[in-house]
Formats: sequence, structure tokens, C-alpha cells
Amino acid sequence: MRRYFCPRCDNKVLYNVRRGKKRCKKCLYEWKQKIAGFSLTRKEWQKILFWFVLDHDIRTVVEQTKISKYSVEKTLKITRQIMARDVPGIFEGTVEVDETYLGGQKKNKIKNSY
Repeated sequence: MRRYFCPRCDNKVLYNVRRGKKRCKKCLYEWKQKIAGFSLTRKEWQKILFWFVLDHDIRTVVEQTKISKYSVEKTLKITRQIMARDVPGIFEGTVEVDETYLGGQKKNKIKNSY
């Protein structure tokens, strides 16, 4: 379980008040919790990650979720950083590439007159 502290006086005794805000018992400061440095609800995170997993660009995510471009960019940046930290060992090291011929059979190719 995560423990929250007052951002002004570092007091641990907090109360829940209206609209998801918290209030410090000592200095009576009221604030809303922020996830990763900015304020998004759990549902907004889920919407952004849903469109991210479907591999859509930022413009599409902004249109579908109706969230500001700045918040979407910052959320996706944080998501990519977290994903980059947890790379399995199989994806590290040297990569070998084989030569591959793409384009159908040779007999069907257009003959150039050089």
C-alpha cells in the first residue's frame, strides 16, 4: 500500500475530501493526487494505453480520448521508458539477418532492355 505525504509539511495524517482530493490534518492544505507528475484518472490512463497498444499515432489517441496532446505525449513517453527498462535478455545482443528475395518468381519479372 502506498503512503501519501503532504507536499507542504510532509505530514502523514491525511483525510479524503470531495472529488478525490486529500487534506492534511496539520496545515489543512488540500490537493489532488497526481500520477507520474500530472493529473489523469485511472480511466483516462486505460483509454490512452488501449489506443497505444493498438499502435495508433498521438493524433488518433487525442481524438479518441478527448485528452490534451501534452498529457497524451507525456503518458506515452513514460510508458515507453518503463517498457525500455524491462527488456528480456532474448532481445539483447547481436542480431543476425538472412538475405531474402522478395518479389515473386523470376520468370514473371519484366525484362529490362539494357
